[in-house]
This record gives sequence, structure tokens and C-alpha cells, in this order.
Amino acid sequence: MVVAAADRYYWARDDTLLAEIPPDVFIKRLSSGTSHLFYSLLAAITSAAVSRRVLDNVFLPDDRILWALRAALCARGMIAKRAIGLIYTTSPPHSTHVAGLILKRITGLPWVADFRDPWTGDFRYAPETRWVHNAHTRCERRILGQADRIICITESARQGYITDFGIDPVRLVTIYNGFDAAEFPSSPGRKDGPSDRIVITHSGSFYGTYFPEVFFRALAAALRDDAQLNKRVTVRFVGVMEEAMRQRIRDVLPNHAVFDGYVSHPEAIRAVIESDINLIALPVGKEVSYHVPGKLFEYLAAGKPILAVAPRGEIARIIESAGAGIVLSRVGVDELSKGLAGAIRDLAKPGGGPPDEGVVSGFERRRLTERLARVFDDVAGG
Repeated sequence: MVVAAADRYYWARDDTLLAEIPPDVFIKRLSSGTSHLFYSLLAAITSAAVSRRVLDNVFLPDDRILWALRAALCARGMIAKRAIGLIYTTSPPHSTHVAGLILKRITGLPWVADFRDPWTGDFRYAPETRWVHNAHTRCERRILGQADRIICITESARQGYITDFGIDPVRLVTIYNGFDAAEFPSSPGRKDGPSDRIVITHSGSFYGTYFPEVFFRALAAALRDDAQLNKRVTVRFVGVMEEAMRQRIRDVLPNHAVFDGYVSHPEAIRAVIESDINLIALPVGKEVSYHVPGKLFEYLAAGKPILAVAPRGEIARIIESAGAGIVLSRVGVDELSKGLAGAIRDLAKPGGGPPDEGVVSGFERRRLTERLARVFDDVAGG
């Protein structure tokens, strides 16, 4: 039985994914409109930036906290009427774990808290005041201390909970994001014939400080210095992106960037499969070395070579263990530019084989869900 947010205020909707939900799953959707109404009214009076700042400092741990309290009450009513054996919460938003903590204390049921992104350990986490930081840390520590099992998105995140919070390793389980094999019925492998065109696809978004400035400048330099690559390369961006962010990319790559905007999940998969090279580009800093974006696993399933500009860490380990592409961790624009030119040429060559199936299959969602089911059985005594 699922308690979920109503989608009225969410930035994206993909009805193709609804078809995957079995008909016997009960879903209760609750509106989260109060905080959004507050944001809209304040933004109209002041500005979006001021409204966002107020929201981040008033609604803790995030602006979904009012929804989470309603969700806890709703779920409590379900538990009172039915034989529910386990509570499972997933974030972000991290307010969902506040609902889990409330239900755990009221009902005494076992509770699994799944962090699909880290909380205070996220490199994008940047509270404006010490008071807000302390509030986040206390809340996170309370949740980590009360949950029967904690699901981590990477091994690095798991290690962080052990080191920074002293959590018993037995209570921590790593389950990566993955891919649905049914969406990749047959891997096309790497292209087997020459082509004058090289399409490099980035699936997903850039936003806020999550923008790899060095990568774009280095790529522009590489294309400027290599006449042949300059004629052949197109960089395709699939996903939601603010116009200001698009303009930043156009300013650097005026003749090479193509923006598809938001598309359905099947369309995004098709773009990845049809691409010559699939791209991961992160700010190259130690603080993001733990980060493993979900797109990586669909890139692996697509069978096309991967170009990753990222710090040494789990991204590099996964790509290199699968023989799936090239990882560049150079920091300077000039050095990275030279590496990019060579990497693009190597990855675009015909005749390469697909990545190691043994490594790739370990990230198939059926296998990952089996692991989650074993966690449920373990804590619920099933």
C-alpha cells in the first residue's frame, strides 16, 4: 500500500510509467499544496530567490514536511485497519523519513529508510546558517538511529554513515540505482561501421551549482583545436533544463548543442540507445567522488560507449570494471581538452564490443529488487 504525493506541483509527469504499476497496488495520493502556495504568494510579493530562501529556512528538513505529516496520519489509519507488517520510506524529499519515524514510534513496526540521495553528505547540501545545518543534522541522526535498516545508494554513502554517524554496518545495505531489462530488449552494441557524425548524448539535467563548467570549456577548446571533430560532433541534451542553463551551454558550444527538453522515459531510453557516445559530466572535485547518477546504469544497458568526466570514485570503478568507456578526471581546462579529443576519437571508432555482461546484469532492477525484498524479510521476520 502506497502513500504518495499528488502530482499537481511537480515539475514533470510521465504517464508511461504508470502502466508499470500492478492493478492490485493501492495508492493514496495526498496534496502538498500548502508550502507551494506559500512559496507562490511570497514570490509574487518579493522574488523567487527570496521565496526559495525563506522556504529553505522555515520548512525543515524541506518544503514537503507538511505533506509528510499528513502522510504519516494517512498511513497510521491504514495500519489500524489492515495487517501491515513493515514501513518503507524513500527519499528525497527527506521529509518522507520524518513520516517513517513518526509511524515507527506510534506503531512499533519495523522500518526501512531508503536514501536515494544522501542528505547532509550530498555535495549540493549548502545550508545558509549554522542553525539550519544543526537542525538537519539532528533530524538525520535521529532517523538513522531509529530505522531498522538504512538503504544507501552507493558504497561511499554507506561508508559515510559509518564514519560520520557511527552507524552499525549491519544496519546499512547498499542498493544502487539500476535499469529495467525489458526496456533494452537487445543491446545494439557499439556501432560497426564508419560515420561522419558523432552524437554525444547527455540524459538528465544540470541545475544550480550542479554545472561542470570546466568540462564545457574543455570540450569547446577540443573542438576548436580539432577541425575534424569540430565538423562531426553534436552534443544532445535530453531532459529538463532551465533556459538560463541552456544559454550557458550555448554560449560555450554555440554550434554543437541540441536540446530535446523533457521527454517520456521510453523516448529518453531511445535517445541513449541511438547515441554514439553517452555522457556523464560532473564537477571534478573530491566532494562528488561518491556520486553515481542513475543514468549510468541505463547507459550500461544501452551498450554504447560511455564518456565520463568525473572524479575518481565509484563511477570510474563501475565503468572500468565493465569495460564500458573512458573516465577523465583531469582538473585543468587545457589538460582535460587534450584528453577529451582523444577519448571522443577512441570511443567513436567502429568495432568495439559491448560492456561486460556479468557486471552490467548485476544492476538489473529485478536483481536489485530481490535484494530489497530480502531486507524486508529480514527486518519483518518473514
